Amino acid sequence: MTQPEELGTTTPYSTEPPAGTDNRAISRLLFGLGLLIVILCAAAYALFGRETTSGTPVAVTDRPTHTRTPAPSRTTAPRTTATVPVIPMPPQIDTTGPAEPTAVAGGGSISLSGIAEHRTVTCTGGAVEISGINNTVEITGHCDRVGVSGIENIVTLESADVIEASGISNRVTYHSGEPRIDSSGSDTTVTQG
Repeated sequence: MTQPEELGTTTPYSTEPPAGTDNRAISRLLFGLGLLIVILCAAAYALFGRETTSGTPVAVTDRPTHTRTPAPSRTTAPRTTATVPVIPMPPQIDTTGPAEPTAVAGGGSISLSGIAEHRTVTCTGGAVEISGINNTVEITGHCDRVGVSGIENIVTLESADVIEASGISNRVTYHSGEPRIDSSGSDTTVTQG
């Protein structure tokens, strides 16, 4: 490496273009490409950007903002309007009484489920299964088995041989007898009262 005679007079980098490079040729090439793009855009507008109305060319931007619909001629078919489909109403639920049977005999069973329903069942043996959310069920008579599951159900019964309770926050109260109690779940209780 050579030492410069004075500071700042020589640099290790050259600012002159390499030999054989013509800056004017590059400028002409870029100018030609730009001109070609402008000509192509003008040709595309002339071919596709204009509409003819009654034989007179009109620019797309000159169209009025509103359009008139021609009156139907006698040779055209009449217009039909779209119809909105009719959605049938769901069947009405009879809330005057329970939809399921309210009595269960020995050897039979009944399953009650729902949300926020109040039910009364007469039991002369048999099994009653209760599930759902926030139901209140009163059972009169003696059942072979009562099963409660779901969330926040309140069940009151006279007596049963077996009471099984599971789920979350279910409350079962029996009035008499000494049933076999099988209770599981979260905050589920079976008490005599």
